[in-house]
Amino acid sequence: MVKKVWPHFSYLTGVGGDGFEVYDRLIKTHFSGSGIANIYSGVTASEGLWSVPSGVDDFDSILAPCAAFVEFLPVEAGDDFSKCVTLDKLEVGKIYELIITNLSGFWRYRMSDAVIVT
Repeated sequence: MVKKVWPHFSYLTGVGGDGFEVYDRLIKTHFSGSGIANIYSGVTASEGLWSVPSGVDDFDSILAPCAAFVEFLPVEAGDDFSKCVTLDKLEVGKIYELIITNLSGFWRYRMSDAVIVT
């Protein structure tokens, strides 16, 4: 349907991840069809964009370290913020919750999103 309306349509961008997989499949099946690439937006919120897509049709993203000050709270730490680590202390394969502070330092935001470090 989309290619009939917009014959030069080549990609769709938006949010993605494991929780969106069913919707991604529905969009491709019912609206865009094959040959339409998805470019996922990475880790974002209304407060900002903190990562960029690592490729087409790939849920992985690459941290944009200059977009904000980012801390990582190991998920097993719960609410113990003394366990937060910075980028240089991350361990590959470990799961962390993102804690973002904007560049002006006016707010610190617990994203409630978990990431796996690869």
